[in-house]
Amino acid sequence: FKKMVIGDEKAEKAFLGGLERLLAVHRPNLLKHLPAILQSVYNSDIVSEECLIEWYEKPSKRYISEKEVAVKVRQVAKPFIDWLQQEEEDEEEEE
Repeated sequence: FKKMVIGDEKAEKAFLGGLERLLAVHRPNLLKHLPAILQSVYNSDIVSEECLIEWYEKPSKRYISEKEVAVKVRQVAKPFIDWLQQEEEDEEEEE
């Protein structure tokens, strides 16, 4: 995945959209693992922090047919996004 998306913001967004689509189709089995999946994607430098936060803040029907599902996916992602934003704040305080 890294080779496909690294350095290409549009590809990063498409990757997250594809992940969202996968979870929307299989949410009973996979949705609960979303924070761990996002952590892995972030730690592997597949998707940037900025792209993750932007994706989280703008639910849409672009990759799935129901915006309500996009909102639900983001509710599950909230603990990871909160952690990510806290890390950013901590880094800013250290500087």
